[in-house]
Amino acid sequence: MVLAFSAAVNLQAQVRYGNCKSSTTYDRFYITPYGGIGFAKFSADSLADKESRFTYFGGLTAVYGFDKFRIGIGARFQPYTKNDDYGAYIKPYVAMEIPLYFDEFADFGITANAGALFPTGSSIPQSGYFFDIGLYYNLVITSTSGLFFGTNYSYNSININPNSNSIKLNVSEFDLIIGYRMWF
Repeated sequence: MVLAFSAAVNLQAQVRYGNCKSSTTYDRFYITPYGGIGFAKFSADSLADKESRFTYFGGLTAVYGFDKFRIGIGARFQPYTKNDDYGAYIKPYVAMEIPLYFDEFADFGITANAGALFPTGSSIPQSGYFFDIGLYYNLVITSTSGLFFGTNYSYNSININPNSNSIKLNVSEFDLIIGYRMWF
């Protein structure tokens, strides 16, 4: 009886290991809806001092994993609070991830995104770009999904009214991210 119980436990552990191992191969398509909060610091020629603001955002990233990296696209919606004088932005981007540690229960690595900024609901012409770099941790929950955690440093460059009397606004952000990652 003890032998049968031991064999059953060992078999179940091997099945879990096999399921997780097969779920975390590099050659997969990953989709991650996420949300987050951050702290943004604004600086511009027209601002005597740097302004700090709380920010929040939500988005979706889709990447395809190759042997040593993952690449794909994503988009984020991000308003900047305090009197809506800077408004909200839609940020489409190219996404890249480089896994540093990868096993059957988790993966950890570096993420980098770069893209454009598009204002929503603003009558003043604006253009800009952003890039961010950070770390992520994916905790495997099932054989096809996991919890995604991340932290990023982001730099945004926004040109307000680029045709005349242009103001260049630089925004540095530190963000915390949580999401739900699925793979196929």
